[in-house]
Amino acid sequence: MSRPMRILHIIASLAPRLGGPSAAAPAMASALAERGHDVHIVTSNFGGAPAECGPLGVPVPTEGYTTWTFEARAIGPYAFSLPMARALRRQVPAADVVHLHSLYLLHSAVGGAYARRFGVPYIVRPHGTLDAYIRRRHRARKAVYEWLIERRNLAGADAIHYTSESEEAQAREAGVLTRGYVIPLGVSLPPSLPEIERDSDLVLFLGRLSEKKGLLLLADAFVRLQTLRPASKLVVAGPDDGMAEPLRRRLRELGLESGVQLRGEVAGLEKWSLLASASVFVLPSSAENFGIAAVEAMATGTPVVVSREVAVSEHVSRSRAGLVVPREPDALADALRSILDDPVNARSFGASGRGLVNSAYSWNAIGALLEEMYREVAARGDGRRERRSARRDWAWTS
Repeated sequence: MSRPMRILHIIASLAPRLGGPSAAAPAMASALAERGHDVHIVTSNFGGAPAECGPLGVPVPTEGYTTWTFEARAIGPYAFSLPMARALRRQVPAADVVHLHSLYLLHSAVGGAYARRFGVPYIVRPHGTLDAYIRRRHRARKAVYEWLIERRNLAGADAIHYTSESEEAQAREAGVLTRGYVIPLGVSLPPSLPEIERDSDLVLFLGRLSEKKGLLLLADAFVRLQTLRPASKLVVAGPDDGMAEPLRRRLRELGLESGVQLRGEVAGLEKWSLLASASVFVLPSSAENFGIAAVEAMATGTPVVVSREVAVSEHVSRSRAGLVVPREPDALADALRSILDDPVNARSFGASGRGLVNSAYSWNAIGALLEEMYREVAARGDGRRERRSARRDWAWTS
């Protein structure tokens, strides 16, 4: 049997309001811990650390792995954590492999620099930051950062972890040549979900309220849907990332205040109950390197309507778990209406989606794929591991 590995995940924050990565990293850690590995997460309290992270600066056992959370100071829209940087100086040398989550942030720059310095193999998960749409935002600022830091970070990585084939293709177009592994994210359903009757008129969007999610497009599509199905309702749930007020203005302009409900952030059983009660889930994003909310909807048997730019649209289309449409109001409205008007077909979509999640997006299966990636990357770094072996005994401490 292969020996357990010490795996270090480094992520800026585990705050739920910051979206998918904050949930994905702990789920990865838990899946790997179940496979017998010594897994640690180093993070900061930027955006608000969840209660399970415990006190700052000390190791906190969490579902088989250990979380280390450090105080961060906000600098404009960014955060800096000197205690976190100091901790990485001690902890990176002790790891068999380091997994960096996202780019263009302090933690990935520091984590990558220490991994290169100490000869530790490391993996980068870009989390969509190499998507053409995302790279165009603040392009001048990012170009300078890439020249100073990020090109070396990507070139020095032993692997890039992509969550879809389309994300890898976008990275190749951006000039990233480092070896890639395509491993999707998983879904962890709650132990028990109460029997919930579906609302035959309910359309659900769930996710961060950010520009790329296509919320204004959704409003334009929903006003068309209501002319065809006046009883239709739309619930928009998720933390605000700058689009709540623009969306409210558009809804007022369209006269949709009474037909649309903005629920704010939902979590836990409330989130799963909302997903299970909808008749259709919608995600019309202009860029989505994966689309975890759509996968969660499929896990509850809810049919989905997603734009072509959502990476999981490939699997949605192939498995007939819903409809994939262009980002146009009429096309989006027609797709939503076709599902709401045909409950039999909707149930078929839902059953296919649930089957897809069980076969492709279980954390047990994904944990095995992650383990295989880590072992291959660690094996390529065996020579570097020998040179730093003397540091292992003292480094993995607070």
